[in-house]
Amino acid sequence: MASHEILIFNGARPERQPANDTLSLTGPLDTVTHYITATGVLSLVPGGAKGIQARTTGNPRGNYSVDLQLSSNSVDQVASGIGAALLGGDKNKVTADYSVALGGQSNIVNSQFCVCLVGSSNIIYSGSNRGIICGGSSSTINDAAAASIFGGSSNDIDGGDNSFIGGGINNAVSGEGAVVVGGSNDTSSGTAAGIIAGQGNVASGGYTGVLAGKDNDATDSYDCVCGGLQNEASGTYSAVLGGYAGTANGVASLVLSGRNCISSADSSMAGGRDSVAAHNYGVAYGRESKTQLESQFALSGGKIANAGDAQTMVSTSYRQTTVGTPVALKLNAATDYLVIPADTCWSFRILVVGLKSDGAQGAGYSFEGVIRRDGTADPVFVGTPGKVVLGEDDSAWDCTVQAHASTKALIIWVTGAAATTVNWAARIEFASVQV
Repeated sequence: MASHEILIFNGARPERQPANDTLSLTGPLDTVTHYITATGVLSLVPGGAKGIQARTTGNPRGNYSVDLQLSSNSVDQVASGIGAALLGGDKNKVTADYSVALGGQSNIVNSQFCVCLVGSSNIIYSGSNRGIICGGSSSTINDAAAASIFGGSSNDIDGGDNSFIGGGINNAVSGEGAVVVGGSNDTSSGTAAGIIAGQGNVASGGYTGVLAGKDNDATDSYDCVCGGLQNEASGTYSAVLGGYAGTANGVASLVLSGRNCISSADSSMAGGRDSVAAHNYGVAYGRESKTQLESQFALSGGKIANAGDAQTMVSTSYRQTTVGTPVALKLNAATDYLVIPADTCWSFRILVVGLKSDGAQGAGYSFEGVIRRDGTADPVFVGTPGKVVLGEDDSAWDCTVQAHASTKALIIWVTGAAATTVNWAARIEFASVQV
């Protein structure tokens, strides 16, 4: 057989046909079966830089390409890229250099070094080098390098280099290194953001994640929603573990679970139903509780009219003293006192302890009383708070409480000794009611 001819099987016997420099075919031919036998080597040697093709119709194939697709309905459904491969299927097209469509139907590969294995109506657009679609239907990779779609239907990666969709339907990824493993109508648009499963979830902040559930949003950096329905983590480093309509929008805040809970302050935590952690480092739990002070735990079984208007609370205050005059304990070392809100009455129990820095002396005190605040007026005690000295190594040490006018607070005053370092702490328990 001369070079640059093709061997075709016409009826019962093979015939030679000029190939216009398309290819040459050599090998021992069985004249009975008309097959190339296994006793020799089959060599497909294109002429020059030409490719190998199974059909003579269609647009020119790319140099060094392989086009074995037998069915098409358009002249451009060929392997036209340099070194491209179209190995089977129907109506597939490979236009980019060094890319492959293994099979399937109506798949298009328009970017270099890409692979579409099987499936239907999948497209890898230009600008998406090193991408892969393994299967599924109607999915696309656009302007995203080294992106991957394993399967599913109508999934799209747009602009997210090194991103991934595992499967599902109508999922979208646009963040660099972002992931949607499965589910439906999920969107992962933040850098290295991820969604495992669920429906209608959004991970739009950088390094955020939604594990499952429906219509959950992780919108700021390093946020996480583990599951549930219509939850939102929108404060940096915040999280919602589950439940319904929870919102964690304080920095490093957390909603444990429940319904309509809000953690709006930094490092706060809420759970239960309609509870609000509105102060830094506070915790609100139960039903319709609401923190009133920093670092406070609030617990309620329900409201009278508004969240937090009938509840119990626990706070801790502290201070270090080195003088022999009264010093006020605070909720943090710098500023916050036990400020009583307007139109509020507290019944309180206070337990105070002090210890000298060398551990050689200590003291303890307890107080019980009632304090109220009428509107924006100054707070006042109802009756006189009871005081018990639980023990003192030094009788010069002391502790008192005051309804303080200028700060609108219940203040705990402690007195140690001059030139002596004493560490103080107090646990304050409240029963609170508001109008």
